[in-house]
Amino acid sequence: MPEDIDTPDHDVSTPGTAVTSSPGSDMNATADSYRNTQRRTGARDTPRGEGGASLSASRLNRTLQMGYLQRKYTPYRTPRTRSMVSPAADRTNTQEVAAQPEWAGLVRCSLNVYHVTPLYRCRLDKVGLKQLSGSLSLHLAQLATAANGNLYRVTVTAKENTDDRIALEITVKRRDTTGRAGSLYAVLCNMEGEVSQLEQGTFTVLPLLLITGPGTLQNAVVSWLEQRFDCKVCPMSFQPSDLLWAMALGLIRGNNEKAKKQTLDLHYEVPLKEAGLDKISLQIPIKHAKALLSSVAQDTENDLQLDELYLFRQALENHMFDYFRIHLDTMKLSLVATPVLFVDKTGRLKILSVDHVPAVLRMMTSFAFERSPLTVSLKAANESRW
Repeated sequence: MPEDIDTPDHDVSTPGTAVTSSPGSDMNATADSYRNTQRRTGARDTPRGEGGASLSASRLNRTLQMGYLQRKYTPYRTPRTRSMVSPAADRTNTQEVAAQPEWAGLVRCSLNVYHVTPLYRCRLDKVGLKQLSGSLSLHLAQLATAANGNLYRVTVTAKENTDDRIALEITVKRRDTTGRAGSLYAVLCNMEGEVSQLEQGTFTVLPLLLITGPGTLQNAVVSWLEQRFDCKVCPMSFQPSDLLWAMALGLIRGNNEKAKKQTLDLHYEVPLKEAGLDKISLQIPIKHAKALLSSVAQDTENDLQLDELYLFRQALENHMFDYFRIHLDTMKLSLVATPVLFVDKTGRLKILSVDHVPAVLRMMTSFAFERSPLTVSLKAANESRW
């Protein structure tokens, strides 16, 4: 089991920075420089802010005029546009409808993220769930020693939220302890629409698996899923573009007064780890990060573009080079921390508020679909039948 994500303390009113340079005025100047650059390149017109330009606008201008942005290679097809609000939510309000109580087990714990191929013969009725609980109990008993054969109590349930979407919830608790110690909690879900049951119920599409608990239990549950449902469960790693989408979600939904006093944290890996330096951490006050994102994006809620997120990242990287001569553009983004969630490249996730669980699950579900062409094709075939 990987250790908990090393997350900075966000509950501070005066954030510190690993590398600082008067963050308030400098970020305003950076946003202002982008507004001026957008005018020169024919982008949308935005009101001019105050302060001088601190970004190398000429370099960005040349990049825009060439008609492309420098992008890191990713083996997956990444959507160019995403909505940061719920399809059923009020488009003028970015606050998520209160999450259901069953999501509380996913909050403030280190989660490992997996993508799962369609499940074969997965029954979600009362009888089917009872059979699944017994099957997992037997699987764990077979893997345990004779002395610990009846050490765990297993519960498999189907949870339904306000959008009529079903999640398969797996809970494994030690009989000799209380609380979360030594226990496992996992959720299989599909938050991009109702659960698809294809070919008269033969396959069930639940592409996202979130799991927390001891490593040995996690491996046991994953092996049981693959054997029981004839599926493949693969650890999900996140590309820099995925981390940018997660960053945008955290910025746009972190609207309360407490969040406004917190920071956006970005960790970059150092290519050559020398003298004990393996990463560079960048902390930006949330209000300045949101101002910069708004200056390069036309619609941050309903029609956010991936190119706009690349511009946001490029603004920060150029800002760091202009002030500190640090080439962040040669390094790889490895972790994003916001008041809503933490995500790192290895596939670890921490959700900080139960109110934002549905939004985070929707984004993670879309990531899971992008990594499973078979799941996408089966989902499309099912939709074409109706």
